[in-house]
Amino acid sequence: MANNKLYAYFDITTGNLLAFSNELRTEYEYKIEVTLEQYHLFVSGVEKFADWVVCKTKNVDYEFELVQKERQRVLFKNNLFVKITNNSKIIPELTIHWDVANSIWIFIITDEFRQRIYDENQVSSIRYREMEFYITEANEPNLVIRSIKIKIEQLIQDKVVIPFVSQHEFDIKKIDIFIKDPFFSYGIQEWKQPNE
Repeated sequence: MANNKLYAYFDITTGNLLAFSNELRTEYEYKIEVTLEQYHLFVSGVEKFADWVVCKTKNVDYEFELVQKERQRVLFKNNLFVKITNNSKIIPELTIHWDVANSIWIFIITDEFRQRIYDENQVSSIRYREMEFYITEANEPNLVIRSIKIKIEQLIQDKVVIPFVSQHEFDIKKIDIFIKDPFFSYGIQEWKQPNE
């Protein structure tokens, strides 16, 4: 029996399109089903792979969707990326301290979260490998100033200190911080020296 389904294969980390096919291709791990019209637009070259991504959706009927980058401003206007704010009502599992006096970011996790990550990584080495953060201009999530990637092993061992690399980072009111696909609670605080 012939397979009438059409698929777009994609990179789960970036959302970038890798291939379209009317066959199940084992060399690609992630796929979504696409319409006949979408399939023809891409295989004929009318639409370019680089102009589209696959991203998570809030639609309850399906987990991922094919989205045009420019029209949707997809890089940060979807639920793969979440803006980090200062939520004083909870004690976050990850806290990012903005230390302007020393021109650094300090990433710290709680002891409970450290143990949870350690325990879960013993069971599954796939789930928690790296955290991705994006510093953008305030209220302009597509104007990325820099990205920061932190290996989970580093946070399990100790806090992680990352130096500022741009003038934008010296004014917390002029930037926003986004995290990719968080699996924990988070918050941002201004670092206070003990004598402050």
